[in-house]
Amino acid sequence: MSNYHLSDRMAAVAGLVPAGVTACDIGCDHGFVAIHLVEAGVCPGMIAMDINKGPLLRAKEHIESAGLSTYIDTRLSDGLEAFEAGEAECMIAAGMGGRLIVKILSDYPEKVKSLRYLVLQPQSELSFVGTWICAEISAGERAYDPERGYGAGGREVLSDDACGDRDLRRGKRKES
Repeated sequence: MSNYHLSDRMAAVAGLVPAGVTACDIGCDHGFVAIHLVEAGVCPGMIAMDINKGPLLRAKEHIESAGLSTYIDTRLSDGLEAFEAGEAECMIAAGMGGRLIVKILSDYPEKVKSLRYLVLQPQSELSFVGTWICAEISAGERAYDPERGYGAGGREVLSDDACGDRDLRRGKRKES
């Protein structure tokens, strides 16, 4: 077991990942979410990706230190560029701006369509993410956007000492 501690915000993000799915963490930074999800038995495997070499190297070091290299693959990637459709069922994008999250989702529509779950936590520009997923979402309501295929599977607003209020969303792809 590793000694890495998740902040309340990142623990809430991890808590939205469905059990038993392989997940892809876009912008993995230090790799702690991937480590936590595999160690906790939530995900049998993970793909941890980052656009920057420095954070990816740190993630890889943490993953190796935790003895989880067999279960967590690290990749240098701009968004979903290094992801292949079908490699994972869930995508995590946390701690980046809403516009960037929407750009990542919009740049690779076929890859996104292969995902069953999206766990999204924008640190700013929350409305861009909500608009992309659903035409209108309000607390407690479920909405479905037939063009994009995702509905709101969960929504939570939390406060994190370092970050203020954040909106967490998990979308689930409607089964055909």
